[in-house]
Amino acid sequence: MPSLFALLSHYFRRCAGLCCLLGLLLWPMAAHALETLWVDGVALTYSEGEADLAARLAAEIPDMVALLGESGLPIVTPLHVIIDPERDRPLAEVHIIPHRQIRIPVRAPGVFEEGCLEADPWAYFLFMGLCRHGIFQQVGGLPHALRYLFGQMMSPNALSPAWIFDGVGHLLYKAYRPQARANPLDDLVRSQVPPPDLARLSNHSESWPGPEVYRIYGRGFIAWVVDRFGWPAMLDFFRFHGRGLLPVEVTTKAIKAFGYTWIELWELYRAEWLDRNGEVDGGISLVGMSRDGGSHWDAAGVTPGPRRFRRRGRYGSQTDGGTLWLSELGEGGRYELVAYQR
Repeated sequence: MPSLFALLSHYFRRCAGLCCLLGLLLWPMAAHALETLWVDGVALTYSEGEADLAARLAAEIPDMVALLGESGLPIVTPLHVIIDPERDRPLAEVHIIPHRQIRIPVRAPGVFEEGCLEADPWAYFLFMGLCRHGIFQQVGGLPHALRYLFGQMMSPNALSPAWIFDGVGHLLYKAYRPQARANPLDDLVRSQVPPPDLARLSNHSESWPGPEVYRIYGRGFIAWVVDRFGWPAMLDFFRFHGRGLLPVEVTTKAIKAFGYTWIELWELYRAEWLDRNGEVDGGISLVGMSRDGGSHWDAAGVTPGPRRFRRRGRYGSQTDGGTLWLSELGEGGRYELVAYQR
């Protein structure tokens, strides 16, 4: 009678053989579906139909990485960049845990969406993702020591408010591509509506001017901070914050880097805005919905009538049978197709 060890060995050999056979059968399909370019330790993965886009981005990676390195935000490699056909949100999705990864959308941004004025919005998304990756990798002290023992487990800078790394990314992008145009709608809102409380920027408020308020005001605020205290002070903030064990220590790290809390800096910035522009009407709040069929504000913009179901996307089509197919926003910035019958 065979021993237990012999039976287990035979079982695992059969499983390994089946896995190898399955891998050989599926390998041509996988190789046909995806391609990968390696550039300076960055793996750029794309579907077969996006070869031109991938080649264009691959040509820009060295210059982007060089500028970020010179700015004190070096890119840690290997890094996996995926041109994701399922991602529709016009932003880069950045992960460092469990492995370093950036996802950018295949679809171009729509009217008034982030990156819509860029000649190459995909290069813009890639740069912003690389910059955020560089910020997230700013660790020191015990978090840095733990990385050698357990790999990437934490990044205090990853939990900073969105207006910090978005503002820094936009500031450096202007250095990378000086000809980039500002969004005139953002400029108009910023010039007419007083900066709101800092809590509104940090919590993606849906009151006017909407959930993109962190971008509209945060970029000007970060530019003001860097102009007043210098770029080295901003780097000091990332380094101080990256050494902490408590990711919420944003206030104490700001004091060490700038001599002020972020709230104090914001009030100084806001006071300068009011000195230049005076008190003006902040506009009408469009939060919620009205029963009489009026307008309301939500993440999709200003919409007549009440909002009935999930967040809608930008794409849709109608079949001959009358079925309406819409893309609707799900989790993680991904859209799913949903069918509606008449």
